[in-house]
Amino acid sequence: NSLWWVYVLREDDENSQYFKVGVTKGSLTDRIRQLQTGNPRRLVCAYRRLYVVKVAAYAAEKYLLGFAKTCKARIQGEWIRACPSFVETALEGLDEVSAPYRITREKLVPNHHQG
Repeated sequence: NSLWWVYVLREDDENSQYFKVGVTKGSLTDRIRQLQTGNPRRLVCAYRRLYVVKVAAYAAEKYLLGFAKTCKARIQGEWIRACPSFVETALEGLDEVSAPYRITREKLVPNHHQG
């Protein structure tokens, strides 16, 4: 039985509006380390959700990226440009549809932006 992380990363700057959405099996720390190699700015995990079903994890990622695309926030691949409150709204919608498959809901980085 495998566990799947759905994550939202951001640059370690409270003013950053760039977020990376993704899925990884196993160590989230290792995935961040892999992505950090291609980014000169330090990446931190803003949000993460743990799923017990692979298809549910990928559906959650697709939901978040689709939400971003609908609102014209997606810039390339799995990167979006948006204010943190936009990401919060997307995650709230995701939580409603994915609760049966999710193990945890964690907000790891304080949201200093309002509105």
